[in-house]
Amino acid sequence: MSEKQAFSVLVRALGVLVALHGAKQAWYCAARLIWDMGMSGRYLYPLSQDVAYGAAVLVLGAIMIRQPDWIVRFAWPLDDQSNSN
Repeated sequence: MSEKQAFSVLVRALGVLVALHGAKQAWYCAARLIWDMGMSGRYLYPLSQDVAYGAAVLVLGAIMIRQPDWIVRFAWPLDDQSNSN
């Protein structure tokens, strides 16, 4: 396995962790909607901001899992000949 492939696996693994964090945030938002019972004064952020954060983190995790090549290209450009100097 080359370094580039190993880095791609690491990016995917990090994407899984990010997606799990987004799923946990989505669960907290759902639990807040179901079991809040009008106690909205004890939360640090409004519900809309928590939902937006959870959705953004889920999307970022999905991108990291499905499209790791975008991130890998930052570390290993397509033209390896130019880096040999």
